[in-house]
Amino acid sequence: MRSLEVSQPEVYARVEAATEILAQHGPFIRNVVECNVRDPNEIDEFYQRFYLSLVNRPIPKEKISRRYLYRAVLNDIRDADRQTNRQRRLMTEAAEQPEINDLHSDPLERLINIEETARMFDMIRKLLHPRQAQAVILRHAYGLTTGQTAETMGVSPRTISHFVSVGLRKLRELLGRESESPEVES
Repeated sequence: MRSLEVSQPEVYARVEAATEILAQHGPFIRNVVECNVRDPNEIDEFYQRFYLSLVNRPIPKEKISRRYLYRAVLNDIRDADRQTNRQRRLMTEAAEQPEINDLHSDPLERLINIEETARMFDMIRKLLHPRQAQAVILRHAYGLTTGQTAETMGVSPRTISHFVSVGLRKLRELLGRESESPEVES
């Protein structure tokens, strides 16, 4: 296994090698970057990042050619694009999470929502068979897929579908009857 620590003389040697590559091939590398980076504002940043990648992953002298450098630059650009897209996707997913969206709402409103959710879970647990209640809560409250719920509960996805459909049907029947019954005034 390769050690992550690099001695100081090794670091200096890598920096010299990367500097030498840029001194010999800098204009070519810059042209490749300019032609392949989408945002013109990121050209300098990417050029610097490529220099650092040359320091981190030195290219053996026998492999240094325009063709090799062209592929190395393109690979680094693709890696940077993938990383940017992944970060955007993760940020979008995080923004869609209700817990994060709730951070901007009124604290009293958040507390009321938490209490109402807890009461709803208690009611579901009282009205349904324990396995049905667990399946309904995992699927609809926590947003797990049928497969994830099945794995969590240790049963087949088909069983989860059955638990959820029967549980929801019972809840509709029970809650439908309660809302139809007249309120008794005290």
